[in-house]
Amino acid sequence: MNSIALNSIPKKKILMARYIEFKKKYCRRLKLNIDPEAKFSEILKILTQLNFPGSPVKSEHITYAVLELINNSMRAHRDKNIREKINADFEVKNSVLHIRLRDWGGGFNPENLPYDLYTNPEKIDLNTKKFQEYRKKHGYTRFGMGLYVVKKTFSSFRLYFIDKEGNTVPWDPDKTAGTCIELEMDMEKNGE
Repeated sequence: MNSIALNSIPKKKILMARYIEFKKKYCRRLKLNIDPEAKFSEILKILTQLNFPGSPVKSEHITYAVLELINNSMRAHRDKNIREKINADFEVKNSVLHIRLRDWGGGFNPENLPYDLYTNPEKIDLNTKKFQEYRKKHGYTRFGMGLYVVKKTFSSFRLYFIDKEGNTVPWDPDKTAGTCIELEMDMEKNGE
């Protein structure tokens, strides 16, 4: 992980707005550029220093969900020997936490997941035959739970694919160069 950019908040404005806390600094925006060859322990060390005061969900749960996505992106980059950095952008705007992840790992066919990506996560049974077959097919190295955990954690979830120029495209193994996932959470809803 080579670069981290912070948009700091002056101390006198902290109490008036929601923010992200990172290494005891307060910011509205935090950008991470993650090398796909970085050690997972390094990424874990950085992300566990994130705190989202006032969030209706524990900071650890937000971090875990984001780590699931980053891990998937890193695996895709490594499998395809792609050196481009994975981008994670955290921002609090109008008391809404926005997280955007973008990778260049070639995307994936959502139809290959053991559930419909747009099903309410409360209605997904993790013990179905489809889940068991998915896990077995991938040698028990993939469990089909990353996007499920994210959908359970965040109130808004959007997944789309991009081409080599960064334009939005439908899933197509010949045209898709990467994946973008946008997440939102209202920091005022049941917050502190």
